[in-house]
Amino acid sequence: MESRKAINIKQPVTVPAKCKEIGRYLYNEIAGASVYRGQESASAPWRVSPQPFHISPELYSELQMLGEILLSFYKACNKFYYDSVRGLSPAWVAEYADKGKPEEIIRQGICKRFRPSLPAVIRPDLILTEEGYIICELDSLPGGMGMTAAMTEAYVSAGWNGLELDIPGCFAAAVAPNKGTLAVVVSDESSDYQPEMDYLVSRISDLGYEAVCVSPHDVIIGNDEVRIRDGRRIDNIYRFFELFDLDNVGGGRDMIQAASLGKIAMTPPPKAFIEEKLWLALLHHPLLERYWRSNLDDYELMKRIIPQGWVLDGRPLPPNAIIPELNIGNCPINDWSQLGNASQKERRLVLKPSGFSPLAWGSRGLHIGHDMPAVEWTAALQMAASGWEQELYILQRFHQGKRFNLSYYSPSDDKIKQMDARVRLCPYYFVINGRAVLGGIMATACSLEKKALHGMPEAIIAPAFVEGERSDA
Repeated sequence: MESRKAINIKQPVTVPAKCKEIGRYLYNEIAGASVYRGQESASAPWRVSPQPFHISPELYSELQMLGEILLSFYKACNKFYYDSVRGLSPAWVAEYADKGKPEEIIRQGICKRFRPSLPAVIRPDLILTEEGYIICELDSLPGGMGMTAAMTEAYVSAGWNGLELDIPGCFAAAVAPNKGTLAVVVSDESSDYQPEMDYLVSRISDLGYEAVCVSPHDVIIGNDEVRIRDGRRIDNIYRFFELFDLDNVGGGRDMIQAASLGKIAMTPPPKAFIEEKLWLALLHHPLLERYWRSNLDDYELMKRIIPQGWVLDGRPLPPNAIIPELNIGNCPINDWSQLGNASQKERRLVLKPSGFSPLAWGSRGLHIGHDMPAVEWTAALQMAASGWEQELYILQRFHQGKRFNLSYYSPSDDKIKQMDARVRLCPYYFVINGRAVLGGIMATACSLEKKALHGMPEAIIAPAFVEGERSDA
């Protein structure tokens, strides 16, 4: 646990003289904390704001309610898949969800013990627009939890009021509801997140939980129980490794087998189909509207906040068929290759892998149509359409983020500077006793020329707090 230096602030930190003081303090806190990068460094890994990103009380209330709506979406996707497997809903839904996956992964997804299980952590990526917000991604195995928890602590120590947001407490209650020993298992592929998961586990331990952060190689599977190398029994595993990477996760299959036999509880459940982005596109499929209306808490809201999308099925369509609501020059199309002839304005589309791929997270594998030459866009479409049997892609409408003017501390000249930016909010929801609870919010602000908003050295990253809430340190 890193020590926090006290800072005495008797005035609102937005007073210019105090802004620099707070910015310098927060910069030094973030630059010197291992949670953000895994090693001591003289510089922060991003631009540090002297204040949290402020959201309105109205938006905060909306975000609190959004978790329940997203949980209902996961429940609906889960039911849809199993109904499709059993022939109670269109078979092609499960066929899409299983594309590119080995039989072993498909079998474990339909294991009886895992059928009712849903992820314990949900993180949408929200782009703030002039009209409100849209959800461009939905992640059930998210990074950033430990970082957001640490930043929230740092900004509170600088005098800002973080309200009741509590990622460590929510995480512990969600992933270890039985209070048994929790092992956060971080694979080599996910090792960049090891420092923040270590931090999160240390905070959970402070709350009285028995918790460890370990490599898959440190998990020992016995006949009747699962232990870590020091002999302690494991009751709960938080799976911080990807199912597409299972061949590189030593003991990963044994852990999943132990969970299927009830020796341990595992979250997120090893159900690759539930981690697919294609559900965001299927929400807009006209033939599936009746199902979504019957199974979602708020179908109209979900359709409004999730960009219109399509599954890039590479099979040719018959001459009398069209791809619904996808037009070029006000004319419908019936072949993905026709999008190569679209104008730059008509190419305001995002092409991305649906899932089960090392390209399906972060900004990897992302193609933004109007931000690349037409010839490259055409090649990306051809690649996705021709390889759809092995790796499924989806297409989404691009939504422009709203413009914000934000401040950050510049350590090179000890000044507060301004940046025009667009903002992505990442609220973290934790499923506790069947309800999705908001535990914390991370804001990432990127300069206006960036089309994909994600963490980078030139971005401003800060926790999001409700505007008007401030305390004296």
